[in-house]
Amino acid sequence: MLNGLFASGAPFRRVDALLGYAVRTLGVPADGRVLLVGPWYHSAQLFFALLPLLNGAALVIRPRFDAEAVLSALEDERITECHLVPTQFVRLLRLDPAVRARFTGGSLRRVWHGGAACSPEVKRAMLDWWGPVLVEYYAATEGGVVTLIEAHEWLARPGSVGRAVAPNRVLVVDEHGTELGPRRTGRVFVQRPGRSFTYHRAADKTRDAHLRPGVFTYGELGYLDEDGYLFLTGRAQQVVITGGVNVYPAEVETVLLAHPLVRDAAVLGLADAEFGERVAAVVELEPDAGGDPWPLLDAHCRRSLAGFKVPRQYRAVPQMPRDETGKIRAESLRRLWESHADN
Repeated sequence: MLNGLFASGAPFRRVDALLGYAVRTLGVPADGRVLLVGPWYHSAQLFFALLPLLNGAALVIRPRFDAEAVLSALEDERITECHLVPTQFVRLLRLDPAVRARFTGGSLRRVWHGGAACSPEVKRAMLDWWGPVLVEYYAATEGGVVTLIEAHEWLARPGSVGRAVAPNRVLVVDEHGTELGPRRTGRVFVQRPGRSFTYHRAADKTRDAHLRPGVFTYGELGYLDEDGYLFLTGRAQQVVITGGVNVYPAEVETVLLAHPLVRDAAVLGLADAEFGERVAAVVELEPDAGGDPWPLLDAHCRRSLAGFKVPRQYRAVPQMPRDETGKIRAESLRRLWESHADN
């Protein structure tokens, strides 16, 4: 996203061009006070902190994320913009009600979020609490921001990550590379004139990420609605195929996260002699979950999911292996599963 623009020796006109784009498209401010509460090494945190600073806004930096301390900083420092990830939303929502009630959020203008899937239940709760300040995007370091959605748009289309921002075009294609129509799930590709990328020393990975020159994917599956709004259903390499039917982990995770006993959850596929794969869930439970919450979670999932999507196995872990950007690497999740006893 920023590598080519802030590389050593890059001309200032590139930075100026990026600032102009960020102001017009993403609402990067030229005034106000922006909070950084994430790792500088991540492109999204850098983008939404450094660009406002270069554009004239003040930057307030927190050394680490602590939900109550961040809530106080937003209020005390009169923060107008910040970037958060969905995991941080969950931590904020689970603060003591008395702590939450003290927060007015009167200075906030925009809260950008992306980098990981945000369940509709979590986002709706944040909107109910903070008001229509949340702005969601779909992006990756490889190619930058692709889509954007404001709060009022999201409320009309819950779960969407927005429509393509110029000069992007979003395509959804089948396994043969044929473009699909509205509400048909496939691989999500981005077409952007004059823009592409390569992975360092990974020619095969670069080739697999491109449908053709100038048309690339970040690895997600999803669909477009009739108005061009994008809905993501999961990552291509993480689809669980059970009995020949696709199960998208994000759908199951959203249902699990809606249960009050679940603090965090992630879904993976395990080898199964009969069905090829079976759905399994790694769950971080709330302290008051009790000794046997699995029947409750099973019943909860069956009320919202088709039977073949319901997890067949659960494992409880003390903490999910999310990095500071809110993501869980597939290999970390599998190691965590293997290191904990069956539930």
